[in-house]
Amino acid sequence: MENNKIKRINSDIQKTISLIVNQKIKNKNLKYITITDVDTSRDLSYCKIYFTCLNKDDRNIVIKSLNKSSPYIRHELSKELQLRKIPELKFIYDTLIEYEYHIDKVIENANK
Repeated sequence: MENNKIKRINSDIQKTISLIVNQKIKNKNLKYITITDVDTSRDLSYCKIYFTCLNKDDRNIVIKSLNKSSPYIRHELSKELQLRKIPELKFIYDTLIEYEYHIDKVIENANK
């Protein structure tokens, strides 16, 4: 039962942060990012937010911008979500999509 609660919280946080970043934050560095996954600790103290961006060369700038905006994002989360505790947010660039693309290319080349 606890696992389902964390999954629901992760989903709610993902949706809400996506809205906050895309609609409320006026930082041009954060225009083209996608929140791909959220991993919240069981005690709601920490939350890892995985994201991708359109231009992977900008990822370090985007990480800095997101982490700088973290207090504002937490504040907005507290207004939107009914949680007893709003976790500390840590933004992490999601390399899974790049890895999947690489594997597809390897398989494609092996089939030739």
